[in-house]
Amino acid sequence: MVLFGPHLDANEMHQTYSKLLNLNPKLSGRFRDMIGQTMMEILKVDDVWHFLSPVSLLSDFNYKGLLIYDHDDEEIPLEQFKAVDKNWHACQTIETKGLGHHRILKDKKIIESVLTFMKEQ
Repeated sequence: MVLFGPHLDANEMHQTYSKLLNLNPKLSGRFRDMIGQTMMEILKVDDVWHFLSPVSLLSDFNYKGLLIYDHDDEEIPLEQFKAVDKNWHACQTIETKGLGHHRILKDKKIIESVLTFMKEQ
């Protein structure tokens, strides 16, 4: 598995998109409650926000992977990358600077690294 600038924390994702969409706090809270209730019913869990966090999702995740993140990513906070990196013990990480969230996908060195990783699996 290869992840580029992943957003694996549902609560953080909600906050990020609320800011991007410039939602007022009351609307953002109502939206979060609706999502939470729906996801609790689908996933049959009591705390969907904890369940959909890197700690919970990756605690028993033993698959090898490659995690790629750019320090100039304006969409995914560095803390998200660090949380995934800390909790996904079987992953290799590549950190870049200056590529942002989208250009990282077109970088020749990154593409070569991904291909090499995939060939080794």
